[in-house]
Amino acid sequence: MSLSADNNTEKGILFGTICGATLGQYALGKTVSVFMKTNDKDVSKIKSAVENILKETKLSQKGVYIDDLSEIKKTTCDKWPEKFVKGKCAAFAPFENSIGINMKKIPLAVFHEIGHAHNFNNRILNRIKILDPILTGVSIVAAAFPLFFNKTPDWEKENRNFAEKIKDGIYENAPIIAALAYAPSVYEEGIASIKASRFAKPALKPILYNKMIKGNILAFSTYVLGLISTTTAAIFAQKVNE
Repeated sequence: MSLSADNNTEKGILFGTICGATLGQYALGKTVSVFMKTNDKDVSKIKSAVENILKETKLSQKGVYIDDLSEIKKTTCDKWPEKFVKGKCAAFAPFENSIGINMKKIPLAVFHEIGHAHNFNNRILNRIKILDPILTGVSIVAAAFPLFFNKTPDWEKENRNFAEKIKDGIYENAPIIAALAYAPSVYEEGIASIKASRFAKPALKPILYNKMIKGNILAFSTYVLGLISTTTAAIFAQKVNE
């Protein structure tokens, strides 16, 4: 097999990994909300349990509150996008210190978001939630960087200026940079899920607790797949530019 054929095989494997991870991430993301639903009788109990959790963890004293979007009659509102109002997902908003969730549609998701709220309000390190959009942007830029910039040929490296050295450093370490920028999001999601399990166990009957755990595992898996696809994309970009 020729060197070119070997390179094409590597590209094919990398591209397949990217596609598989991305499709898996999308499919799992669409499935998560199914595990966060329950009947109306359980919703009132969950709401009561959430109030107690916020008090016991002193999060309510720190200004954390549940923004129940099920009380909004319209499908849109100024603060939360339509997908939140319709109960397709939920989120903790660090700047508002609020949890946006449709408690009638996906009440079990509230425990994970309380986990995020607890992270944000108790550890400086976990304020990475604010930096999420920036870190995600860095990860994407790093993954795409080798597609738009060429590495300086070996015979010209001695004459490189400072900017060219920086460019080559980013190019050569693009997969590492992409992974390190994405990793804090995976960490944050994992810790939030662990705390959700701890908060929910005394409050939920076993069948609902196990259902929530499965949903959180699926949600966490989407972030792991995101890490895999982004890092692999950076390696693929380097191979394409060789």
